[in-house]
Amino acid sequence: MLTIQEVRSIFQYQRDQKPSTFQKIFMAYYLAMGPGLILLALILLFVKDISLSLLWVLGVIHCGLSFYFLNDLHNDKVCARLMLDALDHQGAGLVWIYREHTMTMQGTYQAITFHFYFENKHHGSISGTFDRITNLMNFFTTNYRHLSVGYTDALKKQFRRSPAALIAHPQRLGEIKIVTVDNSQANGW
Repeated sequence: MLTIQEVRSIFQYQRDQKPSTFQKIFMAYYLAMGPGLILLALILLFVKDISLSLLWVLGVIHCGLSFYFLNDLHNDKVCARLMLDALDHQGAGLVWIYREHTMTMQGTYQAITFHFYFENKHHGSISGTFDRITNLMNFFTTNYRHLSVGYTDALKKQFRRSPAALIAHPQRLGEIKIVTVDNSQANGW
């Protein structure tokens, strides 16, 4: 069982974590390619030489993906900050937690993720080892009785409709969300 200091350190690390070198290169590529393709389309517009629709589409897609990745990194930090606040205030604002197992078609684990949702509808997640995620789930289910625990489609729908209703009437189902991925050679990977 984790202590509150250990749980705090997990979320402090997530809050303070800088993007990896790969993430920086990946985002720089998308941030450069999107406006670059749009600029190229504008230049070619004045030359009136080729069809510009492909360049416009690729430029907009690259710009959109770069903003998506930046927003995802920002969301991780915001959710870590919200979780640290919730830990300081006996879980206030925290509504729903569950674990997700991503498995292959053969039944082996690909990833295990701890998901947490807040009253303001922010959603964060942490991937980790089986023991780490199990310990996080045990810590939150033991120490915060007001949380809804487990995953069902009905619970997800109820959260989207009204997080306050889940706070008033928490559901402690303990169901694990199972996602199966095809890792066979036939899918082209």
